[in-house]
Formats: sequence, C-alpha cells, structure tokens
Amino acid sequence: TRLLTVTGVQTCALPISTTLATALAMSPQHEGALLAFGDVCKEQGDVVAAERSYRAATSVAPDSARGWQRLGGLLAAMRPADAIDAYAKAYVLDPRDAESLRAYGQRKHAQGDAAEAERALKESLAIEPAPESAMALGVIYHDAGRFLEAFTVFEKCARRNPDLGPPLVNAGLSLLQVGEVDRARSLLAEAVRKFPNLKEAHDGLGSDRKSTRL
Repeated sequence: TRLLTVTGVQTCALPISTTLATALAMSPQHEGALLAFGDVCKEQGDVVAAERSYRAATSVAPDSARGWQRLGGLLAAMRPADAIDAYAKAYVLDPRDAESLRAYGQRKHAQGDAAEAERALKESLAIEPAPESAMALGVIYHDAGRFLEAFTVFEKCARRNPDLGPPLVNAGLSLLQVGEVDRARSLLAEAVRKFPNLKEAHDGLGSDRKSTRL
C-alpha cells in the first residue's frame, strides 16, 4: 500500500478589462501585465496561454519570483514535476514563500538530500501549515525509516484537516511499520468510514507490516 499525497492548486479570478488589454498592448514586456493576463487565461481555462504568459513574465523579470510562483500554481495539477521545478526556482528568489519552500524541499528529497529537504519543509510549515507540506515532510520521515515521526506528522495533519483522507491513511500505514497493528487498524477503519471511496484506506486496512510499502 503506497503513501498518499494531497495537491493544492492556486486559483485566481480576475475579470477581463479594457484596462488590462490596453496595459498589455502598450507594455508587452511589463511583468505585472503579463501576470494579470496569465491569471485571466487561467481563470478562463486556457492553460496554454496562461503558461506562455507566466513564462514570459519570468523572462522579462528574471529577478522576480512572482512568475515562477504563478507558473508553479498553474502546473501543480497538470505536470507536478514541472511545478516543483518552477517553485524551486522561485525559492532561490524568494526563500520565505511557503509554497516555494515546499517545492524546494520536495526537489531536494528527490535528489537524495533528506536533511535539506526536512529543513525546507519544516520552515514552510512554520510559515503556513499547509497539508501539502505536512504530507511531504511525513513522506521524508517514512522513507528514512523514521516511522513514528512520520505518524506524528500525518496524524496531526489529519486532525487539522478532517476533510482529507490521505493523512489519516498514511498515519495508519506508518504505525503498521512499527508493529502498532491495533492502533493502525483503528485509524484505517476510521478512514474507511469517513472516506468509503478511498481505495487505499481499504487496502491498508487489509494489510500487515510486511506487505506495507511506499
């Protein structure tokens, strides 16, 4: 049974206006106008135009994190790996942005630098206790065999976000790894009750320590 993830998608609703159209026509190299136009395209569902506009913003304002942050939000649900790369670039420019810190941490984890990944994700959580960051930190602990620490993070995330099933499932899976079968099954049973359509909750409830894997 694999650990689950949760993904946040940044949203932005801006009405189309003649002011915006005029600003973009007069200043096609203006970061603010490009970002605003990308926001409008995203709201209308034109993700290709939105991505093009956000990337243009990163080109005209290479020292600004805003374009990379917007791009990461756009790509999060479509191409998660590209979203992480975008947020990681934003982190270099704005290391106090919670989403950028989270993506940077995920990238470092993928590169095998667990210590730096843990640092970045803890800092991200200190700025904004988003469930995506908590889940990412829990996965780092789980991958390192630090199952009780993983459980603590997942369980806290589950209680803070009762409408999310993955943290509850992952808390149970982490306890299975240390032989806490009764507690684990209690959490997984709770997940099945609350989220009956979550297949991983059912799979976890029927698993044991040996069959549980990432």
